[in-house]
Amino acid sequence: MIKGSDAITALASADGFIEILPETEIIEAGAQVEVVLFGEGSANDFVFAGASCDEVDLLIGMLPFRVQMIHTGVAAGIDSVRNDA
Repeated sequence: MIKGSDAITALASADGFIEILPETEIIEAGAQVEVVLFGEGSANDFVFAGASCDEVDLLIGMLPFRVQMIHTGVAAGIDSVRNDA
């Protein structure tokens, strides 16, 4: 659980949240969960996780759909792809 000052930053860039009950110890990868979206908008069409650079930002700006950029750095972005996240 995020408890530091970065918790607000993570929440500010989120599309919504899931509720995890106190008795839940583990949620397995790939498990289906109910997501409560913030506002009336829908989730992004595409989520990009990795390192930001001018070229990526330019490409995202040219796409005709909603894109969320999650700044994870190169290694975490590669891990996400490998783990089919």
